[in-house]
Amino acid sequence: RGVFQEFIPQTGTVEPSRTVYLDAIEGGTIKRVVAESGAMLKKGDVILELSNLNRELTVLSQEAQLSESINRTRDTRLGITRNDLEQRQTLALIENQLAILQPQYNRQKQLFEKKLISKQEFERTEADYKYNLERKRITYEVYKNDSIDRLRQIREINVSERKMSLSLEGVGKILDNLIIRSPIDGQLSRPQLDAGQNVNPGQRMGQVDIVGSYKVRVEFDELYYPRISQGLHATTS
Repeated sequence: RGVFQEFIPQTGTVEPSRTVYLDAIEGGTIKRVVAESGAMLKKGDVILELSNLNRELTVLSQEAQLSESINRTRDTRLGITRNDLEQRQTLALIENQLAILQPQYNRQKQLFEKKLISKQEFERTEADYKYNLERKRITYEVYKNDSIDRLRQIREINVSERKMSLSLEGVGKILDNLIIRSPIDGQLSRPQLDAGQNVNPGQRMGQVDIVGSYKVRVEFDELYYPRISQGLHATTS
């Protein structure tokens, strides 16, 4: 009588607890190999550099197009702002004219009623005054409508410029993919790579393993699957 215990002896492989694989995002030709296999790396350390002339020319062309589009957008916004200032200046000039004409009109109206000035002189002043009043009304109405449209245009321009700036920043980062860096602190393992060797997109360039923390990988026969569950204890030797 006693506690029944069943042991399943298996052979396993000791592996680092965490491994990060290095796959090429962009293809190209190896320009320079910096870190050799077995080297201890810090996160961000350069492992190797690739060269891809066609990709670099494409990126430069995209950057030039985006920069040109951003400049056109800024010119458009500057034109809208300039138009706003011109309309304000026009309104200011009209206000100045009215500030002169209104007292003159009031004075001449009193003088005309007392028959101290001619009707022709009064009518000329009256016409100028009423013309500027109407001109102010129309100009202000146009300015008010344009202001609403200007706000909408400025909002759209700002959104468009922000998107293009983000695109420009993203395009600039494409060339960063030609530099293979260590994603974590660890030890580098890679195949033999030499300068001038071609690399395809998605090709595995090696791996970086965390040193000092390990796991054991064991393959079991299907016969034992029903008897294995999470939480079972294991010992290694």
